[in-house]
Amino acid sequence: MCGFAGVFDSHGIKEYDIDKMIRLIRHRGPNEQKIEMADKVFQIGFARLAIIDLKGGSQPMHSGDGGITVLCNGEIYNYRELKKKLAVMGVAFDTSGDVEVLLRMYECYGIDMVEQIQGMYGAVIIDRKRREIFLLRDRLGIKPVYYSYKKEGLCAFASEIKCLLELPFVSKDIDREAVAQFLSYEYVLAPRTIFSDIKKVLPGQYIRLTDHSFETITYWDCKATGEEEEIGEKGAKRKVIELLRESMELHLRSDVPLGFFLSGGIDSGLITALAREQLQRLNTYTLRFEDNEFDETGLAGLVAQRYGTDHHCFTVKADDFKRLIPEMLWYFDEPLGDSGILPNYMLNQLVSKEGIKVVLSGAGGDELFGGYGYYFQNPKERFINSVPVISKAAGKLLEGRRPDISGRIKRALAYKKAPFEHMLLCETIHEKTFVEHILEERGEEEDVKRRYYESCSLDGLNRLLYVDIKTYLTDDLMLLSDRSCMAHSVEGRVPFLHHPLVEYSMKIPQGVKAPRGQRKWLLKEIAKEYLPEELFHAPKMGFYSPIQRWQKSGLGEFTYSVLNSERSMERGIWNRDFYSKYVSDKINYKNSYGRMYLFLILELYFRVHIDHQFADISEIIPEDIYGH
Repeated sequence: MCGFAGVFDSHGIKEYDIDKMIRLIRHRGPNEQKIEMADKVFQIGFARLAIIDLKGGSQPMHSGDGGITVLCNGEIYNYRELKKKLAVMGVAFDTSGDVEVLLRMYECYGIDMVEQIQGMYGAVIIDRKRREIFLLRDRLGIKPVYYSYKKEGLCAFASEIKCLLELPFVSKDIDREAVAQFLSYEYVLAPRTIFSDIKKVLPGQYIRLTDHSFETITYWDCKATGEEEEIGEKGAKRKVIELLRESMELHLRSDVPLGFFLSGGIDSGLITALAREQLQRLNTYTLRFEDNEFDETGLAGLVAQRYGTDHHCFTVKADDFKRLIPEMLWYFDEPLGDSGILPNYMLNQLVSKEGIKVVLSGAGGDELFGGYGYYFQNPKERFINSVPVISKAAGKLLEGRRPDISGRIKRALAYKKAPFEHMLLCETIHEKTFVEHILEERGEEEDVKRRYYESCSLDGLNRLLYVDIKTYLTDDLMLLSDRSCMAHSVEGRVPFLHHPLVEYSMKIPQGVKAPRGQRKWLLKEIAKEYLPEELFHAPKMGFYSPIQRWQKSGLGEFTYSVLNSERSMERGIWNRDFYSKYVSDKINYKNSYGRMYLFLILELYFRVHIDHQFADISEIIPEDIYGH
């Protein structure tokens, strides 16, 4: 797990401050930082966190003749199998790590080697002989790759946005459509970022750059696997657990200590149970929120007790959010409205202090097996749909007075018409008309989620899951995982996103995966053999902050103060009159604080990344960020 930054400049005249770019992300690679400027066409830098082959895995890594250079942030999990294959072909190795395997694979197969590698990676391959460069991102978008393509023969790339903002040809202009996406979904959808000059490589894609060309190639997409209607319950159970065990064998490869996040849910519990089959000793970690009615630490403790883990439980306080939000936003690098940012950030911080360098989590289980309520109708929504005329009239009557209740009625009625519309409304924080009003102007609207839905021909549930895999999973959950881990120099691994498992899961029909609309039924049936019964009857929680509860104990007043400050009003992207009226109405904080929370995150993000340009979190003074 590491970080890289660089510039491809075909003119090879100007020298860029790559050293400064790498210093900004040394948290991603505290063990070693290297800059290579000998060739001004390819100016690169790397920060290494040593996980595999601690002594021999230094990067950038070069071929014997120096014609090929590789940078890789992440892990190639099947490197041992690929190494054996290459050895049979007569390929010799100088190290025992995974990155050299990537280099040798490219030497033997060219860029087509990407079809054979398994893992999580953001990688750069420089081929000086062909004078071309490849930017690769793993199939599920677990690891990030950002770039700024200015013109033919000039492109910058990095593991984090803040590196690119250091370059003279990259502007801080805000992408208004990205702001609209953030207000709608709490994250920005790839390939956009909040900055119009910076983009993200999409999962399962690579970019090929030459002096005169820019080409995007898709090498993998889970929707292309097709469905096999003949899959039955027994066969699905057997295959899923087989693939999970295969994934665990790969994900447990490490030369440094491992840890496991236990949220008290099915996914993390199952990962822990399967890890115990291969490891004699496990370190597990969970947390609780002070004064929170939803506490899963007891459930996590049951799993830890069953498998005899060395279990650790930490406590998060509401005051931690205000104290840590400026540094979290600096590390997170993109605005993210997910309430899980605080617990994930703190948990990784505490784990790092325990000496753990790699953590495994259950992320991805919900997106593969249908774990969210909005994929199905709940009992209240069934009742609303049973009296559609009355429900529609009630929704209109409450539209102005209680938009929250009106919105729930609208979502329920949408399910009968089209499950995708229901899901979209459930995922949407601020509706389209509101976003249009509050932004002074915005670019051409791009309905990314709908485009993914319409491009997919899988069955009903899998079609919805496909949309979340392509958007929410990568642009929210994987961003959350990468930044909260790397902020503390910890590598995060997600065994559920083993791509053969993802491919198989998308073949399982809805009648087997979630019969009669039962959320995550198949995975729960599998997990019953491994986990305490209490876990199957508990409400879903996970590592999320109780921000609605915190709103009542001071966070609401703090948010009001920030959003009504002159700095916020003069931000320049809002319809000031509409924005002022909205953020000054205290009823909005009481009835729908989650919506106000997004504005708080966005405003503080602007203060950290636009109003200032911090070289390190030590330079951040919270009072300066919070001031009017």
